[in-house]
Amino acid sequence: MSALKKRYYQKIDEEIYSATLDNGLSLSIIKKKGFLEKAAFLSINFGSIDNCYYLDGELQTYPAGIAHFLEHKLFEDEQGKDVTLDFVKLGADVNAFTTLDRTTYYFSTLDNFEEALGLLLKFTSGFTSSEKSVNHEKKIIEQEINMYQDDPDYRAYLGCLQNLYPNTILGQDIAGNNESIEKITVEDLKNNFDCFYRPENCHLVLVGDFDVDDVYTFVNERQRRLTELKTIVEKEKNSLRPRSKKGTIFKWRCLSPN
Repeated sequence: MSALKKRYYQKIDEEIYSATLDNGLSLSIIKKKGFLEKAAFLSINFGSIDNCYYLDGELQTYPAGIAHFLEHKLFEDEQGKDVTLDFVKLGADVNAFTTLDRTTYYFSTLDNFEEALGLLLKFTSGFTSSEKSVNHEKKIIEQEINMYQDDPDYRAYLGCLQNLYPNTILGQDIAGNNESIEKITVEDLKNNFDCFYRPENCHLVLVGDFDVDDVYTFVNERQRRLTELKTIVEKEKNSLRPRSKKGTIFKWRCLSPN
């Protein structure tokens, strides 16, 4: 078991304990003395731009929005039940989000922190679903996509990206679009889970007033159960150089003066 390293950040007046566990998981612990609420964040280095990558030297291409889709489906356990209900029983508030380059699952709670942390580590360490369940989820995600289309601020933001990065994954909605969502299969989700949801590709951050050594030991014991996969994933490089094309984000129609 690797030792915790303590580092003080003067600008923010915080001490952060960090370590890389034997299975590759990156761990950061931020002790907040006197705080009642505790929180945990598990971030996976897998986001919306990672729909094309090399697996053992072979190019893999998946529909846009697959990282966000996988985020949704992980909240379903082996029996098809929503794991959010298990967090509610512990008095914890749980959620997740997907960005361009990562997916993060998190919870906060006043009590039962270790139980909730164990649940977080458990439901993000395995994927089980069916084609029927995936097809049902497509309708939910499509509703989410359509909802954001009614948000002027989001449409302006997405329009900027589409003009800066035309015909690239950087210019697409993180959730994909209705056409790309329909192409996603349960096998696609399983393949991407196996490639990216691995300890060495994850970063766990714990925040709260708890014994650092105790919570470190708890995480280590839980992580020993996970085995490291031997596949090699190499992400496809995306150009971050802004490119513009002719056009505007919005089309305005003005009335001619009388």
